[in-house]
Amino acid sequence: MVASSKKNSKEEEEATRAEEEKLIVGKEEIKRKDEEKEEEEEEANGADEEMVVEKYPEDSYSFLSIHGPREPLFSAETDTFDISSSFDESWVSSSGSPLEMYFFESEHKEYYCKLKVGDGVCDDIFNKIEYQYDGGDCCSDTCAGSSCGIGGLKNAFYGYVSGDGFPDCQRPGTVPISIKLNNITSSRDPELLVFSDDWLVEFMGIAEDEWRAESPDNLHFSLDCDGKNVFAVYVEKEMAGQRETMRVRDGANCTLVTRRIPEEIIGTQSTFDVFDKYPIWSIDYTITNLYIKSNREMEIEISSEHNKGKERENFKLIPTCYFDKLQDHTNLSSIYPAVGPSNEAIDWLVDNDEQNSECEDENFIERYALASMFFAMNLSEEL
Repeated sequence: MVASSKKNSKEEEEATRAEEEKLIVGKEEIKRKDEEKEEEEEEANGADEEMVVEKYPEDSYSFLSIHGPREPLFSAETDTFDISSSFDESWVSSSGSPLEMYFFESEHKEYYCKLKVGDGVCDDIFNKIEYQYDGGDCCSDTCAGSSCGIGGLKNAFYGYVSGDGFPDCQRPGTVPISIKLNNITSSRDPELLVFSDDWLVEFMGIAEDEWRAESPDNLHFSLDCDGKNVFAVYVEKEMAGQRETMRVRDGANCTLVTRRIPEEIIGTQSTFDVFDKYPIWSIDYTITNLYIKSNREMEIEISSEHNKGKERENFKLIPTCYFDKLQDHTNLSSIYPAVGPSNEAIDWLVDNDEQNSECEDENFIERYALASMFFAMNLSEEL
């Protein structure tokens, strides 16, 4: 009985030990798989590995190479192994393509090493002149790539909506313009739609007030300048009275785009003609050019429009230097509407293809005065 008991006890111990070994092996296997998974995720997310600096002799010259997770980068020829000596030298990829290399000290190395200049995403740390404003990523006119401005607006129109845009653009050569949504109402509002006949509930199946109160879908609203999108949002009723300011290239050609309200759903209409038509948000807006001089800001109205029967508003920004030159010769607050000889002269100077109406021209004021006289005399010949 004793021998049998000891034998059973030994077998139990061996079985227990075998189970423990399986558990240990299993835990190690799980840990190994977890580590492999983390490495795969880091590679997929483009996480940077620790960079290794190597020295390459070639034709009696020395080169520095930085190996990251993507490809080696090569410096210009150097006589030292100290990478700091190559800060200002040119760098190229393994294929010989020129590269912009930036070196900086930061407490957040792991975070910033994942960022990239010129990838279409504006990074605050690089939005400085020494990094060419993140390689152009932070302004619409200099950004390149499919990611430009996507999701860039987080609190547009005073926090009412998100969308695409470049809220952090601060590059010299850009100017601020503002768009204010003065009023937003439904196309079924009694001030926009009047019935020529009586509303018959028994035929419509809904009361007139309920029908008029149905909310339209949010309205797409965007601005393009020089063929590039500056911002894009969807308008909601709560945005009425709010404005958004953005920076675009000085002198840019711009187009504001929204959905047009068809003439057949507003004005005086038959109930049966409009009953099954979807409502659309009716918006009137004002575009202004913000002119800043000696810390004084002046709003110069470019246009006030409505999306009734119109879905595009085209305008060209008057270069800021025109304001500087002409502020003593014309009323800047009404410089945009092309009404009157003075405004026509400015339009002609801005659109002149001969490239001799720029502000640097010492005869700029004289040209403006002669053009104003020409349009005042209603001459038919070309200027």
